[in-house]
Amino acid sequence: MKLSTGVLFIGLIAIGCGSTHPITTVEHTDLSAGIDGQRINEFPAPIIEALEWNNLSSAEETSVDEEFQIAIYSETSPYHLFRISPGKKNPGDAILFWPLDGSSKSAVPEKNMHEYLSTICDEFERAGPYEFCIPKFNSGNDWGRTYTNLEQRNIWTLPDGSQLESSPAEDGQLWGMVFQIRKGMYFRTISHENPDLYTGTPEALDVLAITAQLRLIANNLVPPINYNTYSGITNGLKGSAFIPCGLNEQWRFDANMTDLISSKGIPTVIEQQNELLFQVKVTGMLRDEWYANRRSTGYTKIITPVEISEVSIVSDSTCSVK
Repeated sequence: MKLSTGVLFIGLIAIGCGSTHPITTVEHTDLSAGIDGQRINEFPAPIIEALEWNNLSSAEETSVDEEFQIAIYSETSPYHLFRISPGKKNPGDAILFWPLDGSSKSAVPEKNMHEYLSTICDEFERAGPYEFCIPKFNSGNDWGRTYTNLEQRNIWTLPDGSQLESSPAEDGQLWGMVFQIRKGMYFRTISHENPDLYTGTPEALDVLAITAQLRLIANNLVPPINYNTYSGITNGLKGSAFIPCGLNEQWRFDANMTDLISSKGIPTVIEQQNELLFQVKVTGMLRDEWYANRRSTGYTKIITPVEISEVSIVSDSTCSVK
């Protein structure tokens, strides 16, 4: 995934309107000139249209007071899309979406989004190159508080990621954010890729604080339950890597292999287990690791096995065909 950077903004400051809103102090588009704002390609515009949300970049849309639309991507679906608009009867929404690549109903459990999200979403929709669904929450979200916190973190004046210095990228999940921001007829769009690698400027800290606020909403989702059988390579220690067969990912193995074997009535002692690799077939629940955690954990998902049906010692992390 590569988010667009260096986006060209049109800055037309309204003369005589007396506006002192923060958005007018940075580069923005004045839609009252009749010219639509430029959108970043990664922003899922077809979903906005399908949901009948405000098109924040449109000069013809005149009913917007204040609104933020923020998409968060990574190398692992589903992605997140948020709308926060204070003063409306429905001040906020959260959407899960992913590329429509033909795998959503796959027989491969870790690729089957419909199965993975079956406890979160009741219906699945298509829009352009995407599928999406409206998730359920454990409890209500305080969208007003979220809006206030985003304002306190200077969302109106955040610089684009191309204007911030970043540390060299290391191995780990790539993730990014695309913002559409509007106040009346003023519009901005910016993007940030791997903001956890930015140097510690106040602007960089604001971006990460906004990410943390959105993560609170994502953590309030009804948890996905993808209970199935998976094969992969691991040393079988709790907290170690599990490399699923056929996927270029690393999941966190949230169990002890010896406990799983012992639960079947087979006493097990494995000498120097941390130096060995095993190909295993386990049954359990697969959960996602959310974007802001991915670089720090190094894992894209967490697998919690409750049963093991196959185990064999292997020489490397390549799965053998059985």
